[in-house]
Amino acid sequence: MLKSNLQPFVPIIIKIINKSISTGVTPDTLKHAVLNPLIKKQSLNPDELKNYRPVANIKFLSKLIEKRMVNNISTHMLKFNLGDEFQPAYCASQSTETALLKV
Repeated sequence: MLKSNLQPFVPIIIKIINKSISTGVTPDTLKHAVLNPLIKKQSLNPDELKNYRPVANIKFLSKLIEKRMVNNISTHMLKFNLGDEFQPAYCASQSTETALLKV
């Protein structure tokens, strides 16, 4: 339902994302998240706080800005060969395991 009604908002969303990137400012309303505790495994004791991890539910637009920034940074790093072969963050088909295999 959301996808079918999203089209009229796309130009506005793109304008907000581009403005945020060009100014380096994220609107204050997008800087808030709701933190929810999520139990790590169902088999763990739910009475112990150490068995939970925090999960942040951020706003849809914040996630879009984040994804666009990751894409921009990754593209820039690839274009100018700035990546470290032992730093797999933001690299497709890379993991800590593949980095360890290169050592």
